Amino acid sequence: MNQSTLTLHVFPTDDGFFNLSPFCCKAEILLQMAGQTYRLDFPQDHKVFPKGKLPVLTDGETQVEDSEGIRNYLESTKGANFTAKLSEAEQATGRALCSMLEERSYRALVYSRWVEDDGWSRTRPIFFEGLPDEVADGFRAVMSAEYLGSSAARQTPEEIKASLAADLRALAALLGNTPYFFGEEPSFIDATAFGFIANFYAAPEQTWARDMVAEHANLTAYFARSFARWYPVAAAKMGLSAA
Repeated sequence: MNQSTLTLHVFPTDDGFFNLSPFCCKAEILLQMAGQTYRLDFPQDHKVFPKGKLPVLTDGETQVEDSEGIRNYLESTKGANFTAKLSEAEQATGRALCSMLEERSYRALVYSRWVEDDGWSRTRPIFFEGLPDEVADGFRAVMSAEYLGSSAARQTPEEIKASLAADLRALAALLGNTPYFFGEEPSFIDATAFGFIANFYAAPEQTWARDMVAEHANLTAYFARSFARWYPVAAAKMGLSAA
């Protein structure tokens, strides 16, 4: 394993558990796949970074923002290869799949947590335990404004759920019976896919999205397998294994 002094700045999460931001989760898995030693940092104010969002990777004096930027940095400077066993067609399909998750499925995640009142009632005590209402409500307002500024805001709740259901069917179809997307070993596709599947299926706030994932046995098995691989301590506490 390559030794390094990398620091990954992410949103706070329980020790050893996947991050409740799929983008932060993706970045951490990419670091693991790249064989890098790193530490996690939970900044009090992520707005201090130029783009005002997380994840951010620091490597000495170098600062890399955005999960895809982190992927490119690991490939260009650390010798990581996240596509080694993928054909060109599989890489292209994977790129399209990741875009679907990060641009469309993500809107359903935001809606279910931050916009919908029932989802917010579940999210508030988990994300903002012990914090005053003005902090929680302020963050909700920011996330809701992001959602309302997107094309997804023109959809009805039923359309949002139908869209996510279609995305999950696509994921299940492409995964099939293989351990990871397109093979026996994970690639960049899995770093993205796991972050979303985990947050829809196993995040503590438990919205309606969990039942949608649960309809696909291969996706729930994929979650258990991947969770045990990348978060073994937390997975063991839940009785999950990589087998």
